[in-house]
Amino acid sequence: MKKIILLAFVLFSATIKAQDIASYGKAPSSEVKLYHPATDKQSGLESTGAIRKQKKKLGGFGGVSFSYEIKGEKSTVRLNADSAIFVLQQGTGMVGMDISMTIRLFKLEIKNGKRVAVEGEYKSSLLGTGKTTDTKIVTRNKQLKEGLTQIVPEKKLEKGEYAFVSSMMDGNNYDGKNTKYTVYAFAID
Repeated sequence: MKKIILLAFVLFSATIKAQDIASYGKAPSSEVKLYHPATDKQSGLESTGAIRKQKKKLGGFGGVSFSYEIKGEKSTVRLNADSAIFVLQQGTGMVGMDISMTIRLFKLEIKNGKRVAVEGEYKSSLLGTGKTTDTKIVTRNKQLKEGLTQIVPEKKLEKGEYAFVSSMMDGNNYDGKNTKYTVYAFAID
């Protein structure tokens, strides 16, 4: 009897929640999309994956660097530097998470047929004079409305390949050596 009452309560609660969502006209969604708002349509950026690599010098005593590797030398999405404004769309069902705080913009280098985003280099020193290099491009975020955030680089982007990298790894994409991250790539011509 207790199980039947509990089941009825759960079904009733789910029905009320579904009606509540329908009355606002929004369905919960976990879809995240980063795009360039062209004048006539929304132009999506190249959504792909990147593998995070770690490179140590002298077993870590000479420093360490972290980078993201993306397949291919060129992005399929080509943009103009004057229109480098982006919009992040995140699902309304993502309670308590602001994905815009986890996305970082990097200029990419081409190495061995791959695009590489150097996240940072950390040089250690026994004398305490270590050095840290951060290669992230500074952006300004502005919330347009719930679920939509405008992202604008603080400085005009130079010609080259770029990528927004999410610092949240893709689900269970860890093979014991590498972790896969979501990347939104584009190029400035």
